[in-house]
Amino acid sequence: MIKGGFIRKKVRSLTLGEKLRQVRNERRISLNEVSKNTQIQLKYLEYLEEGKYEKLPAEVYVKGFLRNYANFLGIDGNSLLKLYNRERGIQRNIKKEQKTNEGFEQRKLVKISNFVIISKATAVAFAVILAILAAVYLYKEVDKFVSIPLLTVLEPIDGITVESGAVWIKGITDKDCKVFINGQSILVGDKGEFNEKVNLQKGVNFITIKSKNRFDKESSQTVSVQSNYEEGIGNENGNEASGEVKGEQETKMKMEIYVDFDSVWLSVKVDGNLAYSGTLSSQVKQSFEAEEEISVTSGKGNHTFIKINGEDKGALSEDAGIVKDVVFKADK
Repeated sequence: MIKGGFIRKKVRSLTLGEKLRQVRNERRISLNEVSKNTQIQLKYLEYLEEGKYEKLPAEVYVKGFLRNYANFLGIDGNSLLKLYNRERGIQRNIKKEQKTNEGFEQRKLVKISNFVIISKATAVAFAVILAILAAVYLYKEVDKFVSIPLLTVLEPIDGITVESGAVWIKGITDKDCKVFINGQSILVGDKGEFNEKVNLQKGVNFITIKSKNRFDKESSQTVSVQSNYEEGIGNENGNEASGEVKGEQETKMKMEIYVDFDSVWLSVKVDGNLAYSGTLSSQVKQSFEAEEEISVTSGKGNHTFIKINGEDKGALSEDAGIVKDVVFKADK
């Protein structure tokens, strides 16, 4: 429509689900991969992208899902929470208005002549039937929630490799649940959040996290962490052997990546092959080795730091935000 020499166009902003799907498609990441790396059930990810908020668990868990999802994609979690709160509020208002309209229409259809005087015995029997039906419904609903407590492990990602001798276990469970890591009880926050440091041994470490509610029902999850940490490394084979190893290492480029932010989404390609895709926390370092080149994509370039062959190269970028496909060539 043209009015006063101007063309009016409707501008439509993306919904939360559309934004999540758009960013995920840009990263070329499937929902299965998001579920594996964030420990969020696949059906909850589908509900978020489809806008079926009424099928999601309690608000505190949804907000935890969104923060974890945002960290994995390398985008601002606060903007996702604002979108969710706005859309959830709109849905609730629409539902409330529909119920009001339905109640109004039903009241209009009711006529005085339709009222029937029933006996006291019939009323009591009807009330008993309603009470039984309500008790059965409540039993099913309560059993659904108390059968297995919710347990979401946010960090670390299963199968991650670290260069340190310890790792932080972060996650969330139902309120008033007890959490155990490798059989040891840990502190749980008022909202069900937990954060505990676990020491590692060199090699593969299996860490089991359990959540137990007051009905002694429990959920369990095990993650594996590969630790390459060695303390007091020495050479027992003499200078000649050391020289041979050094000569072999000089043919390859070694890169170490770490972040100074709570968590940053990264994608790393080594010699053209995808070597890492996920969220890197500030307590973890990732190491890569290439013969030709390493390409790095980061959700927060100014918080991502690079070391090449032991030499500190500083931040990946001076600018905040996403930095794509920064290539480092091996110097032969």
